[in-house]
Amino acid sequence: MAKPHKGISLHCHTGVPRDTVADNVTSIKFCAATQSHVILLLASFMPMRNGSLLGTVVAIAHVPFDRVQPLLTSEGAPTLLNLADRTAGLAMGAEPDHALVWLHGSYWYQGEYLFAAHPRGTEVTYRIRNISGHPGFAIRLWQRRILRDQQHHLDQYVADLERRL
Repeated sequence: MAKPHKGISLHCHTGVPRDTVADNVTSIKFCAATQSHVILLLASFMPMRNGSLLGTVVAIAHVPFDRVQPLLTSEGAPTLLNLADRTAGLAMGAEPDHALVWLHGSYWYQGEYLFAAHPRGTEVTYRIRNISGHPGFAIRLWQRRILRDQQHHLDQYVADLERRL
């Protein structure tokens, strides 16, 4: 894998050594809006992390679990999460043995989607974790809107799941 272009510095807020990050760069793009470079990493590079749990919600998708299960892979996660066309800046992965897919968005956010068979289709549990290392109360205050709307977002997600599969 090619090293980043000369003159571009890597800033890593994950505690991962800079050389390790450089070895997992898939591409570097220039963002005109921020006048900075965006470094895209291998999806498998950023592992799911433990952090403080900020919220958990549950909903039932009227889709049989056997239609969801084949997508519980790192390759299937973008489709399952409806992010296949917009993966820049995101790290995603899956733990098929736990029927779980996850994504890291902002420096603090980890979303986890757990899937389980249910008599009416598939039960989906959506958890939001603070993986920043900052105190949970600070993130709760700063991101109170996303946490308040968590159930609504999951309800929209499960309503649209069958169309995407």
